[in-house]
Amino acid sequence: MSSKRDRKSGYIYKLCKRLETQIDQEYDAEQQQTTIKLESDSDNEQNIVFSTTTSDALLTSLKMTCSDSEESSNELPGLTEMPSVFEMQSASSTKESTIATVMNMFTSLSKQIATIHKKTDNVQREVTTISERLGRVEKKMGISLATMELVKDVIVNGEETPQRTHETTECFDFSIITNEEEFTAFDTKLGTDKEYYSKVKTDLSMQIHANEPNNRLFEAMDIIFARTFMVECSWTGHGAAGPKIAFGKRTNILKLFADIASNKFRTISQTFVQEFFMKKLRHAKERLNSKGVRKAVCRKRISKMPIATHAEKKAK
Repeated sequence: MSSKRDRKSGYIYKLCKRLETQIDQEYDAEQQQTTIKLESDSDNEQNIVFSTTTSDALLTSLKMTCSDSEESSNELPGLTEMPSVFEMQSASSTKESTIATVMNMFTSLSKQIATIHKKTDNVQREVTTISERLGRVEKKMGISLATMELVKDVIVNGEETPQRTHETTECFDFSIITNEEEFTAFDTKLGTDKEYYSKVKTDLSMQIHANEPNNRLFEAMDIIFARTFMVECSWTGHGAAGPKIAFGKRTNILKLFADIASNKFRTISQTFVQEFFMKKLRHAKERLNSKGVRKAVCRKRISKMPIATHAEKKAK
């Protein structure tokens, strides 16, 4: 939409064009009048009247035009205050420079964003590489730890195996338990005499050569108790044929067996010992009848896989 100033400028322009056209027309008319021959007085009078009329019309038109021009000038008091062409060009160049500055800022910002995206991609690739390396390191550490466990077991087994003695009676100063009185006295002395408890524990540990807890309990049971005595016992003291010796009441003996089966890497609880004796007491008659046969031991099933493969499996 055009502004008020533009409309006023257009109005002045049209007025000037109108004056120029009217002057040209009058000039052409005067030229035609000079070339026409006066044939008669009436014609001359007519031409004079025509010329006078034309002059009057021209004068009236000019007066009207001047009046319109003055009115236009009065209506447009700010016409003389219109900005020059130079000022308009300056304003236009200022706008263009501002637009160019903004575009440069957007271009620079776009470049910075692209740079940030590239750096982010590089960081992500580095993180992925580091994660893969950590995974490989963890896998190797798992294999190493599993191998160390195997080596530790071998070392512990070697350290825990006491030297074999030729005669057990040289280290053990009491007779094998065969009745309830000896059983009760042994339990009482273990609970009241700490030095005696420590000596019995040390002597039994020197005589036991097994490493697995169940096998150590087997050997200790055969050293301390007669097989005929074990037939007379049950865990609670109840039996199918009548009362029996209550094995589960002798807590000091159970504690001694738990200490003998333990080592510095594994502690055996009295619950473990309880389950062991409950099972052995149920099969005491079978053990008595198998006297003279090779002593039964608890055996573990050993994996036949290579050490490295077994270690990897434990690491997973």
